[in-house]
Amino acid sequence: MIRARVTWRRLIQLILLCVVVVFWGRSLVANWTEFQTITWHVQWPWLAVSAVILLVHQPFVAFAWQRIVRCVGEPLPVLQALRFYLLAQIARYAPGGIWDVAGRVYLAGAAGYSRARVSYSILLEMVLHVVSAALFFLVTLAFWPDVREVLPFAVVLAGMAVGGLVVLHPVFLSPAMSLLARLMHREVAEAWRIPFPALLPLLGYQLAARFLVGAAFATFTLGIYPVPAGEFPRLAGVFVAGWLVGFLVVVMPMGLGVREGAIAWLLTGIMPLPAATAVAIGFRIWVALRDLAWAGVTFQLREP
Repeated sequence: MIRARVTWRRLIQLILLCVVVVFWGRSLVANWTEFQTITWHVQWPWLAVSAVILLVHQPFVAFAWQRIVRCVGEPLPVLQALRFYLLAQIARYAPGGIWDVAGRVYLAGAAGYSRARVSYSILLEMVLHVVSAALFFLVTLAFWPDVREVLPFAVVLAGMAVGGLVVLHPVFLSPAMSLLARLMHREVAEAWRIPFPALLPLLGYQLAARFLVGAAFATFTLGIYPVPAGEFPRLAGVFVAGWLVGFLVVVMPMGLGVREGAIAWLLTGIMPLPAATAVAIGFRIWVALRDLAWAGVTFQLREP
């Protein structure tokens, strides 16, 4: 049964991946003339800033997850959390789209930590991802010249933010936690019962993580395309919103293609669609290079 589900999941992913490739291929062919006329404006200082921010972002996200793990009662040290997180992140490039999550649970369990609590921490992290990304984009709407351009999209994200905050309340979170514990055949520990005020610092860490990756995207864009620096907040919000769309489309590994489409659409108010598409795809490659760099560091973090 489990093997059949995995097969169907991979088949669906393959079909959707083909659809995405065809869509982007047709878009490239249809706009090839415009692609050739794009005026790039490389600014190495901006790109250097983007690279530094992006490198800092990865361990900060690991730190934010470590704070969640400790909040649910597991005394996971920062360096060990960093090692687990970076090792698992390498696996997210494997087909399936779940190996980074499974990797963290496995590595923590092998080190003697509760797999149930670590699983719960990742579930909690996912909810915080959605809430923080939605809130971040809504804040950056203050820098849009005409919010009506994205009003329906903003309303949906506002609903996600409110819904996520409701889910995080103990009235709803505790039953979900109990259900997870029963499914994993584990006892519900009192340490798992997190008061709502204790969740606010965790949300703050996630908002900071969204700012970092949004800033990395904004500086990357400023480094390759002639965009006024005053568009920085808007560019950061565009990426975070696009990232959220890709994150929610769980059948596509890392939101491949979906994230770029959402970013390109949101960027059309700042630059032509061909340039927006190239920027979105270029940043995907930029992030992959960051992941490759951290993969090398990860081998230095291996335990003896």
